[in-house]
Amino acid sequence: MEMTKEEIDLKNKCGLDNFTLHYISHALWTYNAVTEGNFTLKQLSPYVIKLSKIDCEKFQNDNKNILDSFYDIVKDSIIKEDAIERCGFDFWMTRNDFGLGYLEMFSYLKENMDEMDEMREALYDSAIKYGKAPLFLGRNSKIIYIG
Repeated sequence: MEMTKEEIDLKNKCGLDNFTLHYISHALWTYNAVTEGNFTLKQLSPYVIKLSKIDCEKFQNDNKNILDSFYDIVKDSIIKEDAIERCGFDFWMTRNDFGLGYLEMFSYLKENMDEMDEMREALYDSAIKYGKAPLFLGRNSKIIYIG
């Protein structure tokens, strides 16, 4: 997935990995969809970025073995960076109850279906434990995170 200039700038400025960047980008995407807004990454409060980074790092560390196994299984079908980006997206979607998130992640792949199902369920269960992380528009026209 090709990054926008705004995503590249945010990634470089805040030292984000691709998992976290796509978690944040899709948080904003869903916020815009729900509010019919047109907010940009520049309108996220620094606090949103900081907490997102902390949650994503913890999630990736807590699920390192599962994520590494998943990336290894899909490596012949999908570019690893695309898989990492999708996992960040699905962390946001799952923890906030937007669709199936991890439960449908790469479900079209036929490799190691039983193992993939177990990994998807484990990632789903882990993400749900983080609780929802709703975004709101603050008084200063910055998007804030209540988590």
